[in-house]
Amino acid sequence: MIEMIKQETVNVLTDALLIGVEDNSPRPAFEGRSVSRRFCLQLVRNYQQDRKELFPEAAEECKIAYQEISDMADREFELLYQELLTVRV
Repeated sequence: MIEMIKQETVNVLTDALLIGVEDNSPRPAFEGRSVSRRFCLQLVRNYQQDRKELFPEAAEECKIAYQEISDMADREFELLYQELLTVRV
C-alpha cells in the first residue's frame, strides 16, 4: 500500500503518526488507541495549521496528503497504517 501513495503523504503520516523516526526506532504516537482514517484527517488538518506559517512546503504536503487520504476507503487506510507501523527507516 505504501508504494501506491505519494511521498508527501508518507512524510506527513510518519510525522503525525510515528515518534522516534529520527532515532531509527519508530513507534506509534497513539499506542493503545485505534487510528481511523477520520482521526488521521483531523491530525493532518491540525498538523497543517501548526506548520503553515513557518514551513509553507509542509503545508503543501499536508494538502496532498489530506486529499489522498480522503480518497481512500477505511480499509485501505487501515492497511496503510499497519504498513507504516512495520516500516524500518
